[in-house]
Amino acid sequence: HAWRNVAYGERCLRGELRASIDAYRRCLELDPGDARVLLEYDQVAERLKVSEAKRLRELEAENQS
Repeated sequence: HAWRNVAYGERCLRGELRASIDAYRRCLELDPGDARVLLEYDQVAERLKVSEAKRLRELEAENQS
């Protein structure tokens, strides 16, 4: 997915975690079942200091989509 590439670039090349997580969200809208995107999204959320409880709720919500 192109949005995954954008998200990865924002995170790894530019260090822009907020832009990265927004791009991962767009990618998840297009393909909610992509495990790589879910993993990378969670990794960015962790780096942004999102609580474990909130991250779990978000992952569970994606799993139900």
